[in-house]
Amino acid sequence: MAPVNLIHRDDCIGLIQAILHKNIWGEIINGCADKHPLREKFYRLASKNLGLTPPEFKNTATTAYKKVCNEKSKQYLEYSYKFPDPMQCIR
Repeated sequence: MAPVNLIHRDDCIGLIQAILHKNIWGEIINGCADKHPLREKFYRLASKNLGLTPPEFKNTATTAYKKVCNEKSKQYLEYSYKFPDPMQCIR
């Protein structure tokens, strides 16, 4: 029941370009989509769309997880994510 922390390849490239363009070095800047769908929901839809057998997940509540925050990348780099919702990348 944990959320996913994903980023689209085009956003990775966009962040690298923004870092180079703005010449920002020595900073830790996280890159991640705005939305964090549940792992089970994301991977079940992805496997369905690829024609694969969906993975099985245990029905256990997960209390230990981290959501990556991308606010610094938006502020420091003035970056706008092209793919803010990972679910839209697999539809």
